Amino acid sequence: GTSNRIADTSDNQSGIFSLASTNSLLGNRVSNSFNGMLFKAGGIGRGDSHGKVCESAAKLARIEGNTFHGNGRFGTYSLGFNYPKMTDQSIQTDGHNIDK
Repeated sequence: GTSNRIADTSDNQSGIFSLASTNSLLGNRVSNSFNGMLFKAGGIGRGDSHGKVCESAAKLARIEGNTFHGNGRFGTYSLGFNYPKMTDQSIQTDGHNIDK
């Protein structure tokens, strides 16, 4: 299990699960999961970043060459507002959103 109650339910078990898709996902293979890859946006960060990030306002990273087969539901599934956007999130801001 994880510290994420959404990812650990039988409805959303996934080969790849991400709260904010800011990491590149290249050339992964997932089979026989309930969902292949599930993105869930909408949080405000965890730990030291709590209240300093907006997962719905995070940039989408490079996602290509991934293969999903034999899954119970979806290969790639997204909940929330995951779409390409411009933000002020950068290395200079320590990954945080300054202009919320």
